[in-house]
Amino acid sequence: MTAGTRHPRAPMAIVIACTLAAGGCAEWRGPRIDPTGERLFTASDPGVGPFKPVPGSPKPWDTVELLLVPRSTIAPVGSEVVLLAGVAGPDGYLRTNERIEWSISPGSVGEFVDYDRGTFWDIFHGTWPRPHKPSGTFVVGSTSRRFLRLTRGTPTPNDDVTVLRGQTWVSVTSPVEGTSYITAYSPDVFGWEQRKQTAIVHWVDAQWRLPPPAINPAGSRHVFTTMVMRQSDQAPCAGWRVQYSIVDGPPAGFAPSGAASVEVETNAQGQASAEIFQQQPASGTNRIAIQIIRPAPAGGAAGTRLVVGGGFTSKTWTAPGLAVRKSGPATGAVGTTLAYRIEVSNPGDMPNDGVTLTDEVPDETSYMSSNPPGQLTGRRVQWQMGRLGPGERRVIEVLLRAERQGTITTCAEAAAANGLRAKDCATTTISLAVPPGVAPGGTCVGPAGAAPPLEVRISGPDRAYVGDVVRFQIQITNRGATTATGIVVKDRFDPGLAHETLRSPIKKALNEDLPAGQSREVFVEFRAVLPGRQCQTVEITGNGGNVARAEHCVTVMERPGAAPPAAPSPAPTPPSTTPGTTVPTPTPGATPTPAPTGRISVKLTGPSSASTGQEVDFFIELANDGTQPLTNLKVVADFDPALEPKGASEAVAGYEGDAVYWTLASLSAAQKKTIQVRCACLKEAAKACIRVKVTAAGAKPAQEERCLPIRAPAAAAPTTGLSVTISALHEPVAVGKELTYVVQVTNGGKTEESQVELQVLLPDEMIPALLGMHGPTPVNVQGKTVKFQPVERLRPGETLAYRVRVQAKTAGEVRVKAELTSRNQRQPVLAEARTTIVPGR
Repeated sequence: MTAGTRHPRAPMAIVIACTLAAGGCAEWRGPRIDPTGERLFTASDPGVGPFKPVPGSPKPWDTVELLLVPRSTIAPVGSEVVLLAGVAGPDGYLRTNERIEWSISPGSVGEFVDYDRGTFWDIFHGTWPRPHKPSGTFVVGSTSRRFLRLTRGTPTPNDDVTVLRGQTWVSVTSPVEGTSYITAYSPDVFGWEQRKQTAIVHWVDAQWRLPPPAINPAGSRHVFTTMVMRQSDQAPCAGWRVQYSIVDGPPAGFAPSGAASVEVETNAQGQASAEIFQQQPASGTNRIAIQIIRPAPAGGAAGTRLVVGGGFTSKTWTAPGLAVRKSGPATGAVGTTLAYRIEVSNPGDMPNDGVTLTDEVPDETSYMSSNPPGQLTGRRVQWQMGRLGPGERRVIEVLLRAERQGTITTCAEAAAANGLRAKDCATTTISLAVPPGVAPGGTCVGPAGAAPPLEVRISGPDRAYVGDVVRFQIQITNRGATTATGIVVKDRFDPGLAHETLRSPIKKALNEDLPAGQSREVFVEFRAVLPGRQCQTVEITGNGGNVARAEHCVTVMERPGAAPPAAPSPAPTPPSTTPGTTVPTPTPGATPTPAPTGRISVKLTGPSSASTGQEVDFFIELANDGTQPLTNLKVVADFDPALEPKGASEAVAGYEGDAVYWTLASLSAAQKKTIQVRCACLKEAAKACIRVKVTAAGAKPAQEERCLPIRAPAAAAPTTGLSVTISALHEPVAVGKELTYVVQVTNGGKTEESQVELQVLLPDEMIPALLGMHGPTPVNVQGKTVKFQPVERLRPGETLAYRVRVQAKTAGEVRVKAELTSRNQRQPVLAEARTTIVPGR
């Protein structure tokens, strides 16, 4: 039977009725009446037992189920709620032209407003009687033969109701609070349990105003207030309940106990307030779910309370951050230069003031130089960095000389005025011989023993006046055990230093071999033509690809009482390659050319070596060294074929051949700007370079070059690429106080990891604090072990963040360990954090 066809029971009933009428009632037995009234005749005993109904079974054409939606809902008083009903057959499809009766139970509030009236043509398909509404609490309807879309007359289609073929509908309303019980009944459904369904509508005379999102400093307190009032007269609803629940974000709680969820009763003004706070300051955003609850005494269904609505708000905690990352060579040789890179950053969203960085100089090394220069005190180098803005990062390069054999760990620690501290270390193994494939400063060279290590030092004045001639001594030393050959000196100097015949850079061969342990000195003279910090960088190369670099800067000042001189027409001469000789000074009486009014400088930093297939980052730092703003800046970067640019922190403005360039509208006085460029190492190269040139209106162009060797990657054992780090948000911590550890899990591989599981092992001196546990999966705490449920999938490049909160119980130096496993990484990946617990104050 197809949907919409009447089953044959109706005509069959007519046939049976006609047959009975034709047969008469002669066989019907019942009480007789004596005409005389003296006797009463009764039917004789038929000789059979009492009647017992025989249950029937559903026929294929019987309807089997009445469907009603919605079964329960909450609506404002005065609105209309649309109910849908349908009748399904044994095949699960809806039937058309099925009679459905709607009724509102006595004692309920509300009345029917509208209903599915069908069409005129329904009568020709057996729809009888026609859909109608005898009263406000009773409606007779029929399932529709067509698809309908009910619109409420609003511009948006989001509140439209769709009525399918085989469904019918009614709308109900109530002007007062209470509950409506609406029953839908289909007489043609076979089973009595399935032919009747009831819907419940709770009518509420209320509306609410949720608190707006808030932004406050980390560690502060904030009060959220929700307003609940009647919709009809805007009178406050007292005695209602409002529930606040923290969904996610950094550890936080509600006063007074710090619970993650709190329920507050509205006062006489209809206000329900909850105060959120952090026991330990941390940046981030908490999402807060809010539920509006009508209590049972206010008329809830069957004496129970109702959740009538809700929504979300948020609380953003702003705080400065402090992070340090230190990297350097894993190996080195006695007498070579070890180059370390220190990155200090503020990952927070507020400025960090009074930042000081301190770097250790191990006993096995000696301090050579740093960029920018630091203050050397004993075995420590210190930089006063001042204010570190939100998201700002600064890079410091430190050069140490390896003096004796051993394994060293050198640490850099940053501290801020607000008490934040961060620390990171790098470990280097120093051997007596030159490590294979490594040259001084951590650059790649040829096979071990192919070239002896070289060292270069520059000495000269630190201060000069404009117009002075400054003389520098360049000392080249062979720190190896064999003679160095093919030595070439390359001197690159800033525009504020001038020579007679050549421009920067000057390149000249030494023209002699350098025996093991021997040194040679060459001298070079410049004339200081521009005020400011003027630097020169000397690079020494030899046969075999060995490279050594050194830098020396001089602060040039205006001579008291004299007008700033103009820069002479450059005619620099190369450094003398004859030991003990001096480069001639500029010819007296040379006519100087006017110096540009603006001063722009560029510094290019990046890794000292790389492997094929690796992606490396270069940092182009622009600085306005003058006192006036610079305009129309253009930064052009040219790459050797072995380096392919993959992306940058700033949008590329255009291309010039194989070079790319960026443009800046302006750069204020003393302002700096850093552009990060990521390059892919395509092939092996003894020297792959990136060259940067910066121009600006009214300023002399500045240029810089950064080179590195690219070698084939060493064969490594297969690895999943999973890594884990753990660090404390602050230290030390006092006994009785709480501390949060941040654990980051990263998939640095190229394949997806599954069943990634993290557990954190606490020492005896600490106990877990359950309120502060947070991660992408639920946490389970057993004794001193904090175990998070496995993460199903971790794609390449993704990072998971966990927060583990603990309470210090006993003073001492402790270690907190993190263990990471996955389906492919059965052997745990380990990380640990050291923390000092001090006695409570």
